[in-house]
Amino acid sequence: MIKQVEPLATLTNREQAILRVAVTGYIQTAYPVSSGQIQKSFISHISTATIRNTLHELCDKGYLLQPFTSSGRIPSDRGYRFFVNTLTPRIVFRNELTGLIKDELQEATSDINIIMDKTSALLSKMTEELSVFIAPTFRSERLVKIELILLEQKRLLVVMEISSRIVKTVLLEIDIYIKESRIDLLRSILNERLSGVTLNEIAGSINERFSDLSDNLIINLLVEKADTIFNIDNPISAKLSGTSHLLRKPDFADLKILSQIVSQLENGTIIAHIAEHRRESSGVVITIGSENLEAQLKDFSVITKDYRIGNSNGLMAVIGPKRMDYSKSVSILNCVADTVTEIYDNERSHE
Repeated sequence: MIKQVEPLATLTNREQAILRVAVTGYIQTAYPVSSGQIQKSFISHISTATIRNTLHELCDKGYLLQPFTSSGRIPSDRGYRFFVNTLTPRIVFRNELTGLIKDELQEATSDINIIMDKTSALLSKMTEELSVFIAPTFRSERLVKIELILLEQKRLLVVMEISSRIVKTVLLEIDIYIKESRIDLLRSILNERLSGVTLNEIAGSINERFSDLSDNLIINLLVEKADTIFNIDNPISAKLSGTSHLLRKPDFADLKILSQIVSQLENGTIIAHIAEHRRESSGVVITIGSENLEAQLKDFSVITKDYRIGNSNGLMAVIGPKRMDYSKSVSILNCVADTVTEIYDNERSHE
Protein backbone atom coordinates (compact mmCIF):
# COMPACT_ATOMS: atom_id res chain seq x y z
CA MET A 1 0.00 0.00 0.00
CA ILE A 2 1.05 3.62 -0.50
CA LYS A 3 1.31 5.51 2.75
CA GLN A 4 -1.13 8.38 3.31
CA VAL A 5 -0.03 10.47 6.23
CA GLU A 6 -3.01 12.80 6.58
CA PRO A 7 -6.35 13.46 4.88
CA LEU A 8 -5.91 15.69 1.86
CA ALA A 9 -8.06 18.74 1.29
CA THR A 10 -10.81 18.32 -1.27
CA LEU A 11 -9.67 19.59 -4.63
CA THR A 12 -11.78 20.34 -7.66
CA ASN A 13 -11.24 18.26 -10.78
CA ARG A 14 -9.44 21.19 -12.39
CA GLU A 15 -7.16 21.66 -9.36
CA GLN A 16 -6.33 17.95 -9.34
CA ALA A 17 -5.52 17.94 -13.07
CA ILE A 18 -3.31 21.03 -12.85
CA LEU A 19 -1.58 19.78 -9.70
CA ARG A 20 -0.77 16.46 -11.37
CA VAL A 21 0.79 18.12 -14.42
CA ALA A 22 2.67 20.63 -12.25
CA VAL A 23 4.23 17.79 -10.26
CA THR A 24 4.87 15.78 -13.43
CA GLY A 25 6.53 18.76 -15.12
CA TYR A 26 8.80 19.40 -12.16
CA ILE A 27 9.75 15.71 -11.90
CA GLN A 28 10.70 15.71 -15.57
CA THR A 29 12.68 18.96 -15.68
CA ALA A 30 13.76 19.87 -12.12
CA TYR A 31 12.71 23.45 -12.90
CA PRO A 32 9.75 25.37 -11.41
CA VAL A 33 6.71 25.00 -13.65
CA SER A 34 4.89 28.06 -14.99
CA SER A 35 1.31 28.47 -16.16
CA GLY A 36 2.57 28.97 -19.70
CA GLN A 37 4.50 25.69 -19.66
CA ILE A 38 1.47 23.82 -18.33
CA GLN A 39 -0.78 25.33 -21.00
CA LYS A 40 1.67 24.64 -23.80
CA SER A 41 2.77 21.13 -22.85
CA PHE A 42 -0.10 19.58 -20.92
CA ILE A 43 -3.48 21.37 -20.86
CA SER A 44 -3.92 23.38 -24.02
CA HIS A 45 -7.71 23.78 -23.66
CA ILE A 46 -7.43 25.89 -20.47
CA SER A 47 -6.22 29.50 -20.65
CA THR A 48 -2.98 30.51 -18.99
CA ALA A 49 -4.90 33.01 -16.83
CA THR A 50 -7.12 30.24 -15.45
CA ILE A 51 -4.10 28.00 -14.88
CA ARG A 52 -2.28 30.87 -13.13
CA ASN A 53 -5.23 31.42 -10.76
CA THR A 54 -5.45 27.71 -10.04
CA LEU A 55 -1.73 27.54 -9.27
CA HIS A 56 -2.21 30.41 -6.82
CA GLU A 57 -5.05 28.52 -5.12
CA LEU A 58 -2.92 25.37 -4.88
CA CYS A 59 -0.18 27.42 -3.22
CA ASP A 60 -2.71 28.77 -0.71
CA LYS A 61 -3.81 25.20 0.08
CA GLY A 62 -0.22 24.08 0.63
CA TYR A 63 0.22 21.81 -2.39
CA LEU A 64 2.64 24.00 -4.30
CA LEU A 65 5.43 26.42 -3.42
CA GLN A 66 6.75 29.46 -5.27
CA PRO A 67 10.51 29.71 -4.59
CA PHE A 68 10.69 33.30 -5.85
CA THR A 69 8.07 35.95 -6.58
CA SER A 70 8.49 35.80 -10.35
CA SER A 71 9.23 32.08 -10.61
CA GLY A 72 7.05 29.10 -11.43
CA ARG A 73 5.84 26.56 -8.88
CA ILE A 74 7.34 23.43 -7.34
CA PRO A 75 5.53 20.76 -5.33
CA SER A 76 5.48 20.84 -1.54
CA ASP A 77 5.61 17.57 0.40
CA ARG A 78 1.82 17.79 0.49
CA GLY A 79 1.72 18.14 -3.29
CA TYR A 80 3.97 15.13 -3.76
CA ARG A 81 1.75 13.18 -1.36
CA PHE A 82 -1.35 13.93 -3.45
CA PHE A 83 0.54 12.89 -6.58
CA VAL A 84 1.72 9.61 -5.03
CA ASN A 85 -1.68 8.74 -3.56
CA THR A 86 -3.31 9.11 -6.99
CA LEU A 87 -0.45 7.42 -8.78
CA THR A 88 -0.96 4.62 -11.26
CA PRO A 89 2.29 2.62 -11.25
CA ARG A 90 3.81 2.49 -14.69
CA ILE A 91 2.95 -0.63 -16.62
CA VAL A 92 6.30 -2.23 -17.27
CA PHE A 93 6.94 -5.37 -19.26
CA ARG A 94 6.77 -7.46 -16.10
CA ASN A 95 7.46 -10.82 -17.71
CA GLU A 96 10.54 -9.48 -19.47
CA LEU A 97 11.63 -7.65 -16.32
CA THR A 98 11.18 -10.76 -14.19
CA GLY A 99 13.22 -12.77 -16.68
CA LEU A 100 16.01 -10.18 -16.58
CA ILE A 101 16.08 -10.24 -12.78
CA LYS A 102 16.21 -14.04 -12.69
CA ASP A 103 19.06 -14.04 -15.22
CA GLU A 104 21.01 -11.56 -13.09
CA LEU A 105 20.44 -13.51 -9.86
CA GLN A 106 20.81 -17.06 -11.14
CA GLU A 107 24.50 -17.10 -10.24
CA ALA A 108 23.94 -15.56 -6.82
CA THR A 109 24.11 -19.09 -5.38
CA SER A 110 22.76 -19.30 -1.85
CA ASP A 111 25.28 -16.99 -0.18
CA ILE A 112 23.30 -14.12 1.38
CA ASN A 113 26.20 -11.70 0.86
CA ILE A 114 26.27 -12.37 -2.89
CA ILE A 115 22.47 -12.11 -3.04
CA MET A 116 22.66 -8.72 -1.32
CA ASP A 117 25.38 -7.42 -3.65
CA LYS A 118 23.69 -8.52 -6.86
CA THR A 119 20.16 -7.48 -5.93
CA SER A 120 21.06 -4.03 -4.63
CA ALA A 121 23.23 -3.34 -7.69
CA LEU A 122 20.44 -4.47 -10.04
CA LEU A 123 17.79 -2.40 -8.24
CA SER A 124 19.96 0.73 -8.35
CA LYS A 125 20.81 0.24 -12.02
CA MET A 126 17.16 -0.17 -13.01
CA THR A 127 15.74 2.72 -10.95
CA GLU A 128 18.76 5.03 -11.28
CA GLU A 129 18.42 5.81 -7.59
CA LEU A 130 20.17 4.74 -4.39
CA SER A 131 19.07 1.23 -3.44
CA VAL A 132 19.24 -0.64 -0.14
CA PHE A 133 18.92 -4.38 0.40
CA ILE A 134 18.29 -5.20 4.07
CA ALA A 135 18.84 -8.87 4.83
CA PRO A 136 16.45 -10.90 6.97
CA THR A 137 17.65 -11.74 10.47
CA PHE A 138 16.85 -15.44 9.88
CA ARG A 139 16.12 -15.79 13.60
CA SER A 140 13.36 -18.34 13.00
CA GLU A 141 15.42 -20.42 10.56
CA ARG A 142 16.97 -23.69 11.69
CA LEU A 143 20.64 -24.48 11.38
CA VAL A 144 21.14 -27.32 8.90
CA LYS A 145 24.91 -27.60 9.00
CA ILE A 146 27.91 -25.68 10.22
CA GLU A 147 31.35 -25.82 8.64
CA LEU A 148 34.64 -24.49 10.00
CA ILE A 149 37.54 -23.54 7.76
CA LEU A 150 40.86 -22.62 9.31
CA LEU A 151 42.58 -19.85 7.37
CA GLU A 152 46.01 -18.33 7.66
CA GLN A 153 46.94 -15.56 10.08
CA LYS A 154 44.71 -16.76 12.92
CA ARG A 155 41.39 -16.49 11.12
CA LEU A 156 38.49 -18.92 11.27
CA LEU A 157 35.73 -18.95 8.63
CA VAL A 158 32.36 -20.13 9.95
CA VAL A 159 29.99 -21.27 7.19
CA MET A 160 26.37 -22.00 8.12
CA GLU A 161 23.64 -23.49 5.97
CA ILE A 162 20.17 -22.70 7.31
CA SER A 163 16.75 -24.15 6.53
CA SER A 164 15.90 -21.61 3.81
CA ARG A 165 18.90 -23.02 1.88
CA ILE A 166 20.77 -19.77 2.47
CA VAL A 167 24.44 -19.86 3.39
CA LYS A 168 25.86 -17.36 5.87
CA THR A 169 29.57 -16.84 6.36
CA VAL A 170 31.30 -15.15 9.29
CA LEU A 171 35.04 -14.50 9.50
CA LEU A 172 36.45 -14.56 13.03
CA GLU A 173 39.77 -13.21 14.18
CA ILE A 174 41.18 -15.61 16.78
CA ASP A 175 43.97 -15.15 19.30
CA ILE A 176 44.68 -18.81 19.95
CA TYR A 177 46.45 -21.42 17.89
CA ILE A 178 44.21 -24.19 16.59
CA LYS A 179 45.53 -27.42 15.15
CA GLU A 180 43.91 -28.54 11.91
CA SER A 181 43.26 -31.92 13.50
CA ARG A 182 41.06 -30.27 16.15
CA ILE A 183 38.80 -28.64 13.57
CA ASP A 184 37.11 -31.91 12.54
CA LEU A 185 36.27 -32.79 16.14
CA LEU A 186 34.97 -29.29 16.86
CA ARG A 187 32.83 -29.36 13.70
CA SER A 188 31.26 -32.66 14.74
CA ILE A 189 30.44 -31.38 18.23
CA LEU A 190 28.84 -28.20 16.89
CA ASN A 191 26.68 -30.04 14.36
CA GLU A 192 25.62 -32.65 16.88
CA ARG A 193 24.41 -30.06 19.37
CA LEU A 194 23.15 -27.26 17.11
CA SER A 195 21.80 -28.86 13.95
CA GLY A 196 18.00 -28.46 13.72
CA VAL A 197 17.89 -25.62 16.28
CA THR A 198 16.75 -22.10 15.30
CA LEU A 199 19.34 -19.34 15.32
CA ASN A 200 17.30 -17.51 17.96
CA GLU A 201 17.32 -20.56 20.24
CA ILE A 202 21.04 -21.08 19.69
CA ALA A 203 21.87 -17.52 20.70
CA GLY A 204 19.71 -17.82 23.84
CA SER A 205 20.95 -21.18 25.04
CA ILE A 206 24.47 -21.62 23.73
CA ASN A 207 26.08 -21.29 27.17
CA GLU A 208 23.97 -24.14 28.54
CA ARG A 209 24.49 -26.30 25.46
CA PHE A 210 28.27 -26.22 25.92
CA SER A 211 28.56 -25.80 29.70
CA ASP A 212 30.25 -29.22 29.99
CA LEU A 213 33.00 -28.02 27.65
CA SER A 214 33.69 -24.70 29.35
CA ASP A 215 37.37 -25.58 29.74
CA ASN A 216 37.81 -25.86 25.97
CA LEU A 217 39.38 -22.66 24.65
CA ILE A 218 37.97 -23.08 21.15
CA ILE A 219 34.42 -23.72 22.38
CA ASN A 220 34.70 -20.74 24.71
CA LEU A 221 35.72 -18.58 21.76
CA LEU A 222 32.67 -19.64 19.73
CA VAL A 223 30.34 -19.13 22.69
CA GLU A 224 31.81 -15.67 23.24
CA LYS A 225 31.31 -14.81 19.55
CA ALA A 226 27.80 -16.31 19.36
CA ASP A 227 26.02 -12.99 18.73
CA THR A 228 28.36 -12.26 15.84
CA ILE A 229 28.13 -15.76 14.36
CA PHE A 230 24.37 -16.11 14.60
CA ASN A 231 23.65 -12.44 13.92
CA ILE A 232 21.32 -11.96 16.87
CA ASP A 233 21.02 -8.44 18.31
CA ASN A 234 23.77 -7.29 15.95
CA PRO A 235 23.41 -4.23 13.69
CA ILE A 236 21.31 -5.05 10.65
CA SER A 237 23.02 -6.39 7.59
CA ALA A 238 22.44 -4.10 4.62
CA LYS A 239 23.96 -3.36 1.24
CA LEU A 240 23.80 0.06 -0.46
CA SER A 241 24.31 0.62 -4.17
CA GLY A 242 24.12 3.60 -6.47
CA THR A 243 25.41 6.56 -4.48
CA SER A 244 26.79 7.87 -7.77
CA HIS A 245 23.21 8.32 -9.01
CA LEU A 246 22.54 10.82 -6.21
CA LEU A 247 25.67 12.79 -7.09
CA ARG A 248 24.32 13.37 -10.58
CA LYS A 249 20.95 14.71 -9.42
CA PRO A 250 20.45 18.49 -9.77
CA ASP A 251 18.40 18.34 -6.56
CA PHE A 252 21.57 17.99 -4.48
CA ALA A 253 23.72 20.97 -5.40
CA ASP A 254 25.56 21.00 -2.06
CA LEU A 255 27.80 17.96 -2.47
CA LYS A 256 29.28 18.39 1.00
CA ILE A 257 25.88 17.96 2.66
CA LEU A 258 25.01 15.07 0.34
CA SER A 259 28.30 13.36 1.17
CA GLN A 260 27.53 13.63 4.88
CA ILE A 261 24.10 12.08 4.39
CA VAL A 262 25.50 9.27 2.22
CA SER A 263 28.12 8.61 4.90
CA GLN A 264 25.38 8.36 7.54
CA LEU A 265 23.48 5.96 5.31
CA GLU A 266 26.59 3.84 4.82
CA ASN A 267 27.39 3.63 8.55
CA GLY A 268 24.00 1.98 9.06
CA THR A 269 22.29 4.29 11.56
CA ILE A 270 19.63 5.68 9.21
CA ILE A 271 19.13 2.29 7.56
CA ALA A 272 18.59 0.71 10.98
CA HIS A 273 15.85 3.24 11.72
CA ILE A 274 14.17 2.59 8.39
CA ALA A 275 14.28 -1.16 9.00
CA GLU A 276 12.94 -0.81 12.53
CA HIS A 277 9.96 1.29 11.44
CA ARG A 278 9.07 -0.71 8.34
CA ARG A 279 10.20 -4.32 8.77
CA GLU A 280 6.69 -5.38 9.78
CA SER A 281 5.07 -3.41 6.96
CA SER A 282 3.61 -5.32 4.05
CA GLY A 283 3.65 -4.05 0.48
CA VAL A 284 4.93 -0.74 -0.83
CA VAL A 285 5.35 2.13 1.64
CA ILE A 286 6.36 5.61 0.50
CA THR A 287 7.43 8.46 2.75
CA ILE A 288 8.19 11.90 1.37
CA GLY A 289 10.43 14.60 2.80
CA SER A 290 9.14 15.69 6.21
CA GLU A 291 7.17 12.44 6.56
CA ASN A 292 10.46 10.63 7.16
CA LEU A 293 11.21 10.20 10.85
CA GLU A 294 14.92 10.67 10.12
CA ALA A 295 15.63 14.41 9.89
CA GLN A 296 18.53 13.76 7.51
CA LEU A 297 16.03 12.52 4.91
CA LYS A 298 13.90 15.68 4.78
CA ASP A 299 14.95 16.25 1.15
CA PHE A 300 14.48 12.61 0.14
CA SER A 301 11.70 10.17 -0.60
CA VAL A 302 12.00 6.57 0.58
CA ILE A 303 10.13 3.68 -1.03
CA THR A 304 10.26 0.30 0.70
CA LYS A 305 8.92 -3.15 -0.11
CA ASP A 306 9.18 -6.35 1.89
CA TYR A 307 10.39 -9.67 0.49
CA ARG A 308 10.73 -13.15 1.92
CA ILE A 309 13.46 -15.78 2.00
CA GLY A 310 12.25 -18.97 3.66
CA ASN A 311 10.33 -17.99 6.79
CA SER A 312 12.15 -14.69 7.21
CA ASN A 313 11.22 -11.25 5.89
CA GLY A 314 13.67 -8.67 4.64
CA LEU A 315 13.29 -5.20 3.18
CA MET A 316 14.33 -3.43 -0.01
CA ALA A 317 14.37 0.33 -0.42
CA VAL A 318 14.81 2.94 -3.10
CA ILE A 319 16.02 6.34 -1.85
CA GLY A 320 16.09 9.40 -4.05
CA PRO A 321 15.07 13.05 -4.33
CA LYS A 322 11.45 13.98 -3.72
CA ARG A 323 11.45 14.63 -7.46
CA MET A 324 12.03 10.95 -8.24
CA ASP A 325 10.08 9.01 -10.87
CA TYR A 326 7.67 7.33 -8.44
CA SER A 327 5.78 5.31 -11.03
CA LYS A 328 8.94 3.76 -12.44
CA SER A 329 10.55 3.15 -9.04
CA VAL A 330 7.44 1.56 -7.49
CA SER A 331 6.97 -0.78 -10.47
CA ILE A 332 10.60 -1.93 -10.48
CA LEU A 333 10.86 -2.30 -6.70
CA ASN A 334 7.68 -4.38 -6.64
CA CYS A 335 8.98 -6.63 -9.39
CA VAL A 336 12.45 -7.13 -7.87
CA ALA A 337 11.10 -7.89 -4.38
CA ASP A 338 8.43 -10.28 -5.68
CA THR A 339 10.93 -12.05 -7.94
CA VAL A 340 13.44 -12.59 -5.10
CA THR A 341 10.61 -14.07 -3.00
CA GLU A 342 9.56 -16.31 -5.92
CA ILE A 343 13.10 -17.53 -6.57
CA TYR A 344 13.60 -18.71 -3.00
CA ASP A 345 10.09 -20.12 -2.70
CA ASN A 346 10.93 -22.28 -5.71
CA GLU A 347 14.23 -23.27 -4.11
CA ARG A 348 12.35 -24.53 -1.04
CA SER A 349 9.77 -26.38 -3.13
CA HIS A 350 12.58 -28.37 -4.78
CA GLU A 351 14.07 -29.54 -1.51
